[in-house]
Amino acid sequence: MNSKVFNSRNLRSLFVFAWLVVAIVVFIAGCDATDPSINPTVELPSDTTSLHSTAKIPDDLTYTIVDHGTLHRIKRSIQVRLSRKVSEEVLTALALKLKNADPVTYERTFIGYHLPGMPTDDVYWATTHFNPILKVRILGLTVEQEEALRKLPVDSTRKIIGSWINERLGSGSKVTIFQKGPRIFIEHIYGDGSSGIKEVVETRSQNGRRFDFTKKNDFGDYYLINSRGELQQGDQDGLFWTMTTIVEYNPPRIEIIKSPIPANVDFDPQPRRTFTDVSGEFKIEATLVRFVDKTVTLQTDDGNEVNLAIDQLSMDDRNYIRGEAKKIRETNP
Repeated sequence: MNSKVFNSRNLRSLFVFAWLVVAIVVFIAGCDATDPSINPTVELPSDTTSLHSTAKIPDDLTYTIVDHGTLHRIKRSIQVRLSRKVSEEVLTALALKLKNADPVTYERTFIGYHLPGMPTDDVYWATTHFNPILKVRILGLTVEQEEALRKLPVDSTRKIIGSWINERLGSGSKVTIFQKGPRIFIEHIYGDGSSGIKEVVETRSQNGRRFDFTKKNDFGDYYLINSRGELQQGDQDGLFWTMTTIVEYNPPRIEIIKSPIPANVDFDPQPRRTFTDVSGEFKIEATLVRFVDKTVTLQTDDGNEVNLAIDQLSMDDRNYIRGEAKKIRETNP
């Protein structure tokens, strides 16, 4: 009986041990594995004295060394600003040129590349690290991936507000803000084909067109289209990222009014209406009383007056107020 228990336990232990060994081997093998379609990597020998790239650095490509540091003869670090995206072959040629330009030989040389507009404290768009074998790795969107994203078919049921290329944090994507019916959405499509969509609501800002998520998070994240048509990201601490590569932007049509709306508008008796703020969360049953210096006065059923900045109200309510003010202007030219 004891022998049977002992054997059974031994078999179970051997099975668990064998499973752990297999899992560890698979894990170690997978640590160096990369998907070349997502993060292309090229490896070259560490001896670069006789190594050369078949690619030529394009004449229209400019680059600037924005930071440089060394640690004895152990390590050399270089930060480079590129004027545009390039292929892996061109990165290889550039890496060899930068490394061989220094007469001192280092055990390791790390080179990181930023694109125009990328802050130097952000993740690199690409790296060419001699560690000591040269690895060329593109962390963001490749030239081919960006071109493919630009050529994606557009859903005819969508009204495109704008599209931008985002290279932030090495997870390149195409960002599109579009309207479908009365609702507005923001979509991210990444280089690997994955995507995500969230609903937003448009608000007005002194800095441009602002879009807040309908499902708010703890950080207060939002997007802003500035006067140049660039898409910016911000949170409760302010703006922190700008997408300067514009694929498409369709600014709203602006109605040109020959005669301005009077500064002080007292409205005729109005029917009661449900007014909603830009977030869609705050609603009030009231009648429209007056509009003075961008401030709307509403009156509730109990006779109390509520003053709200017009930018706090939804687009439907703003259009309603604009229409009522237009009627007054037409009757009192």
